[in-house]
Amino acid sequence: MPRSNRSIFIMACSALLLVLGQAVASDLDQMHGSWRPLAVFAEDKPDKTGSHPDSHVDFAADRMTWLDRDGKELMAGQFTVSELTEVKGKATVKIPAFDLTTGSATCPGIYDVYLPNFLRITFRHIKPELGRPSVHTGGGTTTFFLLERISGQKPRPIDTSRTDQERLVGTWSMLISFDDAADKIPPGPSAGQVCVITKERIEWRESPKHPGFRVAADYTIDPTTTPKQMDWQNAKGGNPAPPEDGYLPAIYEFIDEDTLKVCYPESGFKATTPPKERARPTRFQSDGNINLWIMKRQ
Repeated sequence: MPRSNRSIFIMACSALLLVLGQAVASDLDQMHGSWRPLAVFAEDKPDKTGSHPDSHVDFAADRMTWLDRDGKELMAGQFTVSELTEVKGKATVKIPAFDLTTGSATCPGIYDVYLPNFLRITFRHIKPELGRPSVHTGGGTTTFFLLERISGQKPRPIDTSRTDQERLVGTWSMLISFDDAADKIPPGPSAGQVCVITKERIEWRESPKHPGFRVAADYTIDPTTTPKQMDWQNAKGGNPAPPEDGYLPAIYEFIDEDTLKVCYPESGFKATTPPKERARPTRFQSDGNINLWIMKRQ
């Protein structure tokens, strides 16, 4: 390579490294502080936040600490963030890397600061030699955190003067859409995916103005049960597609006035199973048959 071209190449690489370094430093600055867990999944087990209400996750300097409301340490370790690149076919993909070291083991993972007051982290805490996960997932060998920044503006408590039907209506930002315990929303900045809910219909869309939908159904609710029930009728979309009659027995829950969970079965029953005999999820999780959405009101 001629000396002039070599100089240009070195300058370009230096500039790229500077930009990448600034991006990582910016993410690190945004991560520092305290966060409220909205979901914590590991080893195909139920959401751990239910066992640890009012817990919080702190990021200070290079240390991550998950504490329960009494200050008991639930998880802790040294962490680093970086931006890696990987060539997939003809494309070069940026990977926001998150590595957590607990004891003598370093758990490779990924992260993204999302929307930007939400943080998603996945790391391989079992058999780290299997490598860095490529998507957010909370099952098997990985642990997943969905975190909301703790700020002076506290989450709104559930307004008991409103019905669940009134509370459901609106446009919701999709924080996660777990299918087989893996997020269908790719790592990185928000792609604008939303769930639009009217009094009679629920639709997961690519964006608020997108004419089509990824998954949609008419619905009715029963807020008197535990967990609360949401029956989907005329459901369309997803893989596998719903039965021809379109009935799926779902559940829902409000974490607070503006944070919603919906869980529904995508499979796990025979095509000949009558609608009312199809098993309804009993807890908010995702596996080979059950999908989970967590969303925030826009």
